[in-house]
Amino acid sequence: MPLYSKVYSVPYILIFSVLFLLSIKFGCKNNKINLEMQFLQERISFFILFVFLGLRGFIQSDWRSYYDAFLKAPTFFDGNERMNYFVNKGAYSDWEKGFLLLYIICKSMVSEWCFFQAFSFVFDFVIAFHFIRSFVPKHKVMGICFYFVCGALLYDVNLMRNSKSIMLFCLSLKFITSKKFIPYLLLNLLGMLFHASAVVFIPLYFILGCKPSKKLMLFIFILGNTIYILQIHWVQSILGLSAGIIGGRLGVITIGYLSNVKWTTGYGISIGYLERILTFLLAIHFMDRLLQKQRENNVILNLVFIYIFSTLFLSEMSILTDRIGPLFLFSYWVFYPQIYEFLNKEKKIMFLMIFFAYSVMKILSGYGMLPCLYDNLLVQKYSVQERKIWLNRFYTFLMKGE
Repeated sequence: MPLYSKVYSVPYILIFSVLFLLSIKFGCKNNKINLEMQFLQERISFFILFVFLGLRGFIQSDWRSYYDAFLKAPTFFDGNERMNYFVNKGAYSDWEKGFLLLYIICKSMVSEWCFFQAFSFVFDFVIAFHFIRSFVPKHKVMGICFYFVCGALLYDVNLMRNSKSIMLFCLSLKFITSKKFIPYLLLNLLGMLFHASAVVFIPLYFILGCKPSKKLMLFIFILGNTIYILQIHWVQSILGLSAGIIGGRLGVITIGYLSNVKWTTGYGISIGYLERILTFLLAIHFMDRLLQKQRENNVILNLVFIYIFSTLFLSEMSILTDRIGPLFLFSYWVFYPQIYEFLNKEKKIMFLMIFFAYSVMKILSGYGMLPCLYDNLLVQKYSVQERKIWLNRFYTFLMKGE
C-alpha cells in the first residue's frame, strides 16, 4: 500500500457529494411537500453519516489510543477496585475523568468498540444538529455539509475527547444572549471533564456576547496578516521564556514542543489561508444583516473572528493552530448557510460551485494518506494489526522526513 494516494480520499468525496446534493432545495409550490422533502433529506443525511462515521473502521490516527484504552476499560460488573485503578492509576489515568467514565458506562452496556464509537458519533451529531437547526432552520442539510467538511471528519474521528467538550460548548452558547452565567459555566465545567481545553471557553462568556466592531476587527486582521506573512516568531519567544520560569512537567513538555521542528513549522500561503481571508471579508460585509437577522449572531461572528485570528497569530507553530483553531471551527456550520440565505439566485449558484470545489480540494489534500484509507465495521476489510502496521509505517516516514 502506498503511503499517499488520491484514491484514499475518494470515499470521503463521494459521501460529501451525496450530502451536497441533498442540501440543494428543489422548490415546490406545495409547502407541505417541501417540509416532507426537507424532513426526508435530513433523515437520509443522518443515516449516511451514521453508517460512514458512526460505523467507520480504524481510520486516521488517534483511534489507536482510544481503542486500546477501551479494551483496558472495566465495566461496573468488574467492581470498584478495577474501576478506581483504571480512572486514577492506570495507563490512561492522565485522561479526563468524564471520558474514562463514559468508557465504563458504554462498555457496561455493550462491550464492543463499535457501540462506543457509534454512541460517540450520535452524541456529537444530535447536539450539532440542534445547534444548526437553531440558526438555519431552512438550510439544515447545508449546515450538515459544513459539519462534515469543517468538523465531523476531525471531531468525530481524531478528537473524540475534544468533541464532547466542544458540543457542550455549543449547548452553552444560548446562555450568553440570555445572560445566564451559571448554566453556561456548569456546561463548560462538564466539558472540562472530557477535555481540559474547555477551560478556554469559560472566560469567553464575557466576550462573545459583545457586538463586534468593524474597525477593531479590521485592525486585528491586518496585524494578524502582517505576523502571518512576515512569519514573526513572537509565540515561541514567549513560550521559551515561560518554560524556564514555570519548570516542572509543563515546562518540559513546552520545551519538547519547541525543539520539535514538526510542531514549530508554520503554514505558508495556502488555499486555507485564502479561504479565511474570504470568510473574514464576508463576515465584515454581512455583519449588519446577520445582526439584524438574529441577536445570537453576535456570538457566531465573534467565534468566526476568533477562529480566523487564532490561525493568523499562532501560525508560527502548527501544533497551536491545529489544537486551538478547531475549537472554534464549528461556527462555520451556521455562518455560511446564513450567508447563502442573503444571496440572490445567481450568487447562490456561484456559492454552491465554490463550496463544492473547495470542499473537494480540502478532502483531497487532507485524506490522501494511508491512515485515511476508509474501512467500515460492517464489512471490515483490514484488521486492527494491519492498520497499526500502516500507521507505524506512515509516522516512521514522517519522522524521517523522507
